[in-house]
Amino acid sequence: MKKAVRLAAVVLAVSARAIAAPHEIEIETDDIAGVREQALALHANVGRPGRNDVDREHRIIRVMPEYAYGFSHHWQVALQLPASRIAGDLEANGARAEVKYVAPHNDARGPYWGAAAKISYSHALPDQGLWGLELTPIVGARIGDWHFAVNAGLSLRLSGTQREVEFAPAAMAMFELNERHQVGLEYYGSLGPIKRFLPREERGHVLFAAWNYDAGALGLNVGVGRGFTDSSDSWVAKMILGMKLK
Repeated sequence: MKKAVRLAAVVLAVSARAIAAPHEIEIETDDIAGVREQALALHANVGRPGRNDVDREHRIIRVMPEYAYGFSHHWQVALQLPASRIAGDLEANGARAEVKYVAPHNDARGPYWGAAAKISYSHALPDQGLWGLELTPIVGARIGDWHFAVNAGLSLRLSGTQREVEFAPAAMAMFELNERHQVGLEYYGSLGPIKRFLPREERGHVLFAAWNYDAGALGLNVGVGRGFTDSSDSWVAKMILGMKLK
């Protein structure tokens, strides 16, 4: 019982005082499952808490398996099951369902656009749950050897007392070394409610050096990120391993 209470206290402290890394540290692009194609992914990251974290000695390891299915041209659905390991204990953090659309475009060059919507259920205590909604417009372009993408992430809690739309922008610039390897930068921000952004020192800004490996059916994204505010994780390492199943 004491361990459970201590674990819950750490989770609540992190969410109340600091902007910790999410389970899914990924830029949404035009990557989508084909018609009747299945895909599996494992998201994992570990972060060193920032200065504003009231319990800095606890490093949080976050993992999230994901299953995706392309049910039509340009559409896919996905199920995500986030979990966290805090103070030696592995805890399930609810579930998320996603639907994603990418408009028809040239896969090799030029611009593209789309959107992803998620509905989630998460909990910090067994008797305390929160429903949430996320909407992420997607804009990207391939220009020469470069691949650019911007996500204007919006989130809204559907339960609880704080029901404000929050803004979490993200962007990437990746350079293609060859057909399988890309390197570049990824940025993730957390600015707070749209009506009144958080004070500058309370916002989250993390910049990653990233590497992508694409072997067709198998893909890997690895990155090391640095937080630039006391409310961000000071350092974050992340990995996304994906596999497409015919």
